[in-house]
Amino acid sequence: MFQDDGLFPHLNLRDNLAFGLRLRGLPATQIHARVRAIAIVLGIDAYLHRFPARVSGGERQRAALARALLSDPDVLLLDEPLAHLDPQLRTSVRQHFAMLRYDFSGPVVYVTHDHLEALAMADTLAVLMDGKIVQCDTPDRVYEYPRNVRVARFFGTPQMNLLEDEVAKLGIRPEHVRIEPTGPLEGTLAGRSRVGPDWYVNVKTSRGDLLARVPQEFSIPSDGTRLRFSLPEWHVRRFDRVTGEARP
Repeated sequence: MFQDDGLFPHLNLRDNLAFGLRLRGLPATQIHARVRAIAIVLGIDAYLHRFPARVSGGERQRAALARALLSDPDVLLLDEPLAHLDPQLRTSVRQHFAMLRYDFSGPVVYVTHDHLEALAMADTLAVLMDGKIVQCDTPDRVYEYPRNVRVARFFGTPQMNLLEDEVAKLGIRPEHVRIEPTGPLEGTLAGRSRVGPDWYVNVKTSRGDLLARVPQEFSIPSDGTRLRFSLPEWHVRRFDRVTGEARP
């Protein structure tokens, strides 16, 4: 399944889904039952009589997925299947994909440039950069223990902080920085921003700029205020200053 849904424009969704089954010579009753069953699972059963031009982008993508599944593949290959959908629709269709992943008996190879999509859907995550797989692990391991600086900065919104140290670059994610009155480190508040329900503050330190997520109930002082903070050691990742590769 490609980025383009690839549906036949002159056939309604029912006939698009049934096309491959008819080529294989399956009985009409079996075709009808299989098409309806997969359409119900993907939430497009009410649109089977419509043509592709008369349904939404999300419904076309779900129809394309249904057609792929009805072909009984040994492996399901999805190449950026949600690339052309708006963010809200991507979330909705992604939930349908996630449910079907557990019903499909074979492996699913899902290609995406969206790191949130990759983290949300993968069992095993392979990070491909410059034509090479640079890390292959569970999503949690890739997020928490990135192999190098590029992987660390790709996964996460906002990105992982990188601070200068005498012997290495120190990486820590904004959600792990602790703003606290007794923290051993100090910096100057240089701004704030809101991402979804969370507030983030930018702190200028002697080692570089630091972004920290703060609780909603946190009373953010005015810019220029000196703040104390800590970097919990178990959340700090070290990277070689030259190669960018992770260090013990």
